[in-house]
Amino acid sequence: MLYGSIAQSGKGLSIDGGALEDCAEFAYWCRAFIPPSEKVVFCHDSMGMYFVLEPSMTPEEIMQAMIASES
Repeated sequence: MLYGSIAQSGKGLSIDGGALEDCAEFAYWCRAFIPPSEKVVFCHDSMGMYFVLEPSMTPEEIMQAMIASES
C-alpha cells in the first residue's frame, strides 16, 4: 500500500510511505501517462535518491535505480 499526494500544479507527486516494490510499480505506471519527451525525475525528499525516470525503464530497473542512487 502506498500513501501520498499530487501537487495542485499537476507537476509533482509525493509518495510518503510504501514498500520499495510498490513505489517502483507506481512510478512505472505513472511514467506511462507522461509523454516520452518530458523529463521525469524520481527523488527522495532529502534528495538522497535522485535519477531520471526513463520511459523505457521496467519496474525492476526502477527498483535497481532506487537502490543504487541511495548509495
